[in-house]
Amino acid sequence: MRSITKKVSGQEVVFGPGVHLENFPAVKGLRLHKVDLTNATLRGVWLTGAKMRHANFTGADCRGMSLNWADLRYANFTRADLRGCVLGEADLRHATLGGPSGQAANVHEVVFYKARLDYADLRGCDLRHSFAFPNESMRTANIDAARVVEVVMRPMDPCEWEISPSGHARRPWDYVARIAAAQGLDQDLVKMFYDDHPGATTDEVVRLASALQRATQSA
Repeated sequence: MRSITKKVSGQEVVFGPGVHLENFPAVKGLRLHKVDLTNATLRGVWLTGAKMRHANFTGADCRGMSLNWADLRYANFTRADLRGCVLGEADLRHATLGGPSGQAANVHEVVFYKARLDYADLRGCDLRHSFAFPNESMRTANIDAARVVEVVMRPMDPCEWEISPSGHARRPWDYVARIAAAQGLDQDLVKMFYDDHPGATTDEVVRLASALQRATQSA
């Protein structure tokens, strides 16, 4: 990751951690691959068609940004605030927008119109007020624990996903049970956490059950 300096409207502009670029002039096609924008303020910035593979937006304020047609493959949006961000036809393949509890980006009212989301990490994201679904490219995205109850989506493969009572996408029990068995975990213990934490990811359920099982065995 790195800071990158670009000439914009005749001025040298540094794109780097913590920068404040609110109300920045609209620009197209900037090459910003691997740029580090951790905790940057980018509210309302237009970077249409930007080349930003592997960019790091961790904790950035991206409210109202325009990233239409941007190349955001492998970009990291952990804990970023993307409310009202426009990602029309952006390439988000393998991008990280979700994660464990408290790590998912805020995607309230994000526009994903024709965005590529193949293999994107959407774990724990609240997608209920996002736009432009269904999206065929979500077929391979990880939506574990994402809030999808009010989202218009393509039918999910019942062997891959189901909707929990809390409205979150989650892996079916048979899928989780196979993981638990492979790790030598008590099936009843894992099922208890699975039923009691419908908004948790599969990894979180397995980790909780594993920790309790180790504590019980060592007691």
